[in-house]
Amino acid sequence: MLGNINRLILVPRDDGDCRESVQMSLLLVERLIQLESHGETRSVSLRAKKVNNPRACFMTFNREEIGDDVMVNSHISKSYSDIRDVGKTSSFVFSKCPSNCCQVTAKRRSDINSTLTSQDIRDPRWEILEEDLMASNNAPLNRPNPFKKPLHVCRALHNGVWVSGTQLGDEKRCTVSIHGNVRSYEKYDLLENVDNAARVSWRHWDIYTPLPVGAVATDKMYVARYEVSIDEANPSLPYTYTHYIGTMNMNDNFGTIFYVKDNGIENTAKFCEVLVEAEPIYYELSGVRLNWSKKRVIKRTPRLIWTGTLKNDAEKGSKLAEAVAYSYNYSMYWGQGHAILKGLNTSILLYNGTNLPHIIWGIEERENRTEVQKIEIYLEPGTGVNVTLKANYTDMEVPYTGELVSHYEDKVTTSRMINGIRREETLLDIKPEFGPIYFLKDYSLVPTTTPPPVVTEPTTTTVKFNYDESKETRQPKMEDPGLDENMIVVPKTSDTSNMQGDDGGPLSLQNKIETGYSAVKRIFYLTISCLLRTVMLDHYRRLKSFEIISPLRGMFKEILAIADANAILDNSLYAERIN
Repeated sequence: MLGNINRLILVPRDDGDCRESVQMSLLLVERLIQLESHGETRSVSLRAKKVNNPRACFMTFNREEIGDDVMVNSHISKSYSDIRDVGKTSSFVFSKCPSNCCQVTAKRRSDINSTLTSQDIRDPRWEILEEDLMASNNAPLNRPNPFKKPLHVCRALHNGVWVSGTQLGDEKRCTVSIHGNVRSYEKYDLLENVDNAARVSWRHWDIYTPLPVGAVATDKMYVARYEVSIDEANPSLPYTYTHYIGTMNMNDNFGTIFYVKDNGIENTAKFCEVLVEAEPIYYELSGVRLNWSKKRVIKRTPRLIWTGTLKNDAEKGSKLAEAVAYSYNYSMYWGQGHAILKGLNTSILLYNGTNLPHIIWGIEERENRTEVQKIEIYLEPGTGVNVTLKANYTDMEVPYTGELVSHYEDKVTTSRMINGIRREETLLDIKPEFGPIYFLKDYSLVPTTTPPPVVTEPTTTTVKFNYDESKETRQPKMEDPGLDENMIVVPKTSDTSNMQGDDGGPLSLQNKIETGYSAVKRIFYLTISCLLRTVMLDHYRRLKSFEIISPLRGMFKEILAIADANAILDNSLYAERIN
């Protein structure tokens, strides 16, 4: 016999496909056979069959060259299993058990001598899979199912009412039905769980149970599905539905689900599974990074917070301090975000580990804040200063990213990354402005020691020339034909203060000043020059009045011009010497 190892556990999958469970059971049965064969390892050819109802699985196996044959018998209540014999091959059906698992025992039997083939199938409800499963010790258990197609929940505007229905696989149409009217629409909406933000599940409902909280609705009706039983499977189709997705109307005779069967005919039922979204009880926003480089200031308003005077009436200098209390309106809003419920308590943890105060998500926080600003300054005895405290009331937006963790009532958590914009209205740039310090007795300003200005050397280089006056050859000035003789002062032909040398550099007149000049000599020389110019001018006018021509008038004219030029030159030299 098989000794103590004689029990296997088969657990159906939640999605209705128990193929993996069948494979696992076959492998365990093979191991039992190998143990019974006194240590001899013999290969056993196994074949798994899948019925139209994925909640039930059909399998057979046969024994090769191991003496006594072995069969597998199902010890399950008759309401959940169906034991069948096809020819000499024993087979059984696994259905969904009350405890969601099935106990199977291995027993001996000598009438199993062949592998079940497609010709042995008499019942049209069974279907043979394409490949044989060779059950070796390292056989893979996860193989793709080529017959599995997903069903998508969709909705369409049917006779002016939003009705939920089914989109099969990659088909581009949504089939809906209500009150016997079945139609397929090419313009419809698909139900999508964007970013896995929602936690949804199917909950059982019948007319004796209340509608689950959080049921997903389309307008006034709810999204529901009907589970297909074995007896309801359509044998004429190459595939079968596990569920029919439809619409549950609570106003129709205490609740009715309308769905379209695989043959295109509408059907109704008084029990179904309703799509329910579980809502979190609170949020946790962690690892928040504020992108200050992309901060946007919407509005900045200057504000005068406080003005006052700080006085030092003591006998010695000291540091004076003033605590200024002020109030302002503060607001902060973290945005709504995608698929985030409003009104839930939310804790915020910044990336650097700083915990911010809890907020109510999706609701702008407004409060009147009172803060204190400390003002300090050092004053000498008997002095005072006027102080003004200013700030900017700023409305700004800062982008942020973080991980949103949703906590549910059953202690389950889900997380996802979100990004948003944090808007804040607050008081920024708070700083005091001090006036000049003054004496309290007469309000005169306290003198301050100002450091001398820093003189920067010019970048241009002054080129000095050694000018020898003894070598200078003076050329007599030629008479300007446009010169007005009635002018008292001869016009300047050039600006002597900006004289330049041949190379374009400034012409130095330093060597023209005699070292023995004194102030008295300079005044005397200027006086003599002025007297000489006056006398010569008087003689020039007299000669002009007597119409004396010629060389005498020209001579006097040149003498006056030379005297005037010398006077101007001497004046400039004297000013340079004095400076």
